[in-house]
Amino acid sequence: AVAVGDEAGVVTVYNGLAPATAEVAAEWPPTWVQRHGVTRKVEVVYAATVPHSTMHWHAHAVRALAFTPDGTGLLSGGEEAVLVRWHLHTGARRFLPRIGSGVPIDRITPNPAGTIYAVTTVDNTVHFVSVLSWMSVSHMRGLRPVLPETQPMPMVPAPGSPGHVFMCGLPAEVQLYDVLRDEHVADLAVCATNAVSRGDEAEPSLPRVEHVALSANGQTMLTVDRRAMALRNRPHHSKYTVECLRFWRRVEEDGRFVVHT
Repeated sequence: AVAVGDEAGVVTVYNGLAPATAEVAAEWPPTWVQRHGVTRKVEVVYAATVPHSTMHWHAHAVRALAFTPDGTGLLSGGEEAVLVRWHLHTGARRFLPRIGSGVPIDRITPNPAGTIYAVTTVDNTVHFVSVLSWMSVSHMRGLRPVLPETQPMPMVPAPGSPGHVFMCGLPAEVQLYDVLRDEHVADLAVCATNAVSRGDEAEPSLPRVEHVALSANGQTMLTVDRRAMALRNRPHHSKYTVECLRFWRRVEEDGRFVVHT
């Protein structure tokens, strides 16, 4: 079987592709395609002629698909940050919402025993989901990529902590990363956000952390975040920008930064 997800959130499972391909090969001459100087034989099979079934729950594009090792289920995920397990014979669904911080799911990889699902989100975090408890039991975080809705900012060294740097993480967060050990240290939520899935084609307005600075002794930090707001009562939803300067102080007991003013 082959599973395909489309931009509308529909998952299509095709069965019997091998017999269909063999039938086409027997009835029609082969098609040869040349690409990058290499010639390959291609068998053309029209999807409408292959037995298939469709499943639809996702409101947006499907980004990740994986069959369960026993072949009875299909896992899917996308922008909604919801892991969906489909039972292929009954069509029953099971949901695990809000994986991580509510960022889109990018890849799904079950272990060979089918007891753990490794779910990777676009913020470079791998969440390990236990099939038995149906919950995320642990996670691994790497260096945050620069997401489309964020603006790159320079790395800022953390005074008194060799190898530690502050850099842009999720749209409303700053990541503290250890470049010497190549490992994630902590996330700092600069401003509060609600992880929601967009209801239409309009992208949600998210705050962006654009500047970070620390004092020489590392006890005080300043951040600047910006957010575009829409005036719903104005024609064409006119927008304006809100900028916020925040002062943070370090807590001596555990080293965390908390908003001071």
